Amino acid sequence: MSEIEMPNKGVIISFTKISVAPDGFKHSVPYIIGLVKLDNNVVVSSHIVGEESKVKIGAPVKSVFRSFYKNGETGVINYTTKFDVV
Repeated sequence: MSEIEMPNKGVIISFTKISVAPDGFKHSVPYIIGLVKLDNNVVVSSHIVGEESKVKIGAPVKSVFRSFYKNGETGVINYTTKFDVV
């Protein structure tokens, strides 16, 4: 295995708005999950954030570092990469 730096830009190729979430994500509804085709043609699944009216197939996105969830017992905030519509 080797480490490869992935591009931080891409386009939305598919998405869905989640209104009824599974346990652990109910605090986040509604939210958008999508497939993003990165500039190197790799496709990743991710949360899509930003202005909802701009979320559409072909919309350009860039990666951002955002909070994912807070552990209720310890109060530790976990972060992840999401994609923001530009």
